Amino acid sequence: MRRKKTPAFFIFVMVILGMGTASLAYEKTSIRLILLMIMGMAFFASAAETPTSKPIGKVIGNEIKGNSTGLILEVNKGLVPGRVVKLEDGLTAVVGQLLSERMGLYYYEATLSGKYKIAAGLSVYPEGTALVPMKTAPGPTFWKKLADTWSPYTAKKTAEVTSVQSNRALIDRGSMHEVHERDIYAIYDSSGHYKGMLEVRGPGDFQSQGKLYNALEDRGKRRNALNTAAGDKAQFLGQRKLFNLHGAYGFRNKRENVLGEPEKVTSGGLLWSVTAPDGWGFEILFGAFTRKVVSEEKIRTQDSSPGELSYQDLKIKHKATFMAPMWLRKNFFYPHAFSPYIGLGTAYLNVEYSYYRQSNFNATPPDWQVRVETTKTKREAGRFIPMFGGGIELFPGRFLHPRAEVRYFHGPEFFTETDIFNTSSIYYSFALSTSW
Repeated sequence: MRRKKTPAFFIFVMVILGMGTASLAYEKTSIRLILLMIMGMAFFASAAETPTSKPIGKVIGNEIKGNSTGLILEVNKGLVPGRVVKLEDGLTAVVGQLLSERMGLYYYEATLSGKYKIAAGLSVYPEGTALVPMKTAPGPTFWKKLADTWSPYTAKKTAEVTSVQSNRALIDRGSMHEVHERDIYAIYDSSGHYKGMLEVRGPGDFQSQGKLYNALEDRGKRRNALNTAAGDKAQFLGQRKLFNLHGAYGFRNKRENVLGEPEKVTSGGLLWSVTAPDGWGFEILFGAFTRKVVSEEKIRTQDSSPGELSYQDLKIKHKATFMAPMWLRKNFFYPHAFSPYIGLGTAYLNVEYSYYRQSNFNATPPDWQVRVETTKTKREAGRFIPMFGGGIELFPGRFLHPRAEVRYFHGPEFFTETDIFNTSSIYYSFALSTSW
């Protein structure tokens, strides 16, 4: 409440008239002058404006930083950086820099000394207003801090659509609420009916614009993001990570045996991927999936008759390397915590295949010479082959997340007299990904 003000000019006239009257009525003017000066000072003090209790704005955002609390203030007049303002519960905040000015409203940073849980909408008063202080809130526990690293800023989680034009929409959250480019929101109407998705393209200070779309898995479900209207609600889902770098390791659950020798499998590398809107992406592995076996068998015959086999050497080598596999990938329910995906692409297959057999037979009459038979086959081939597969990606919208997948490489078969090498292979792999 404001006290009613007395016009200063009227007070001044009354004081002068009083002084004149006193000087004419009494001879001892000095005493009367002193009394009249005291009365005039009292009038001026009563005319002074008392501190107002009317708020000048409100708190619209806060965040605990170390041992202090950062605030975003929305006020209806300019403030002086370095001066203080009072909050509704009696706390004193130091005014920081001006962030922006829009339609007669000013947005400032401010700082509280200490850790406080400040509710959005808390009133702000000018310096000098007497209010009751609030108690310091306890600091977050270890588990709360750990949970906060996985949880977005509270004010960012929900938003409201404020404007729609064609396939573009505006929400009431911006960079001051830690909204970033490529953040994805699910759009719901007032009854909670899901309409589609919005991907932020241009975050502003307090509002952000984005593109409306429906995911591939929404087709045929009577969902249309273009029906979004002002007043619809938006729920933060995560961020589309443009680039991903995965450390991958692969293995085969089935290994072929050649002459009793099992295959050796090595696979892995760095997997680089780019993710486009709606979970579409391209991936290439800077590495290879390899299977290899080298087997040798020696046969010795004791007390063999003339002309019969005395010993035989057999050596077989199989090696298939699937180099630089690449594919187009589609993630479903992206960027939810559980996102299955499928992929279709190709890999360069390099094959080394050799077969060597040497048979020695005992000497026979009449010349009694040893007979030797040798069979050699060696082939090397290189070609692109088709590849397809799928997997599961967990928390794809996070900076660090795991994935598991299976890939099928469809390769040719190689034949010899007694051996078949089928290069088609199934590989399982795990990867840990970093995204940004």
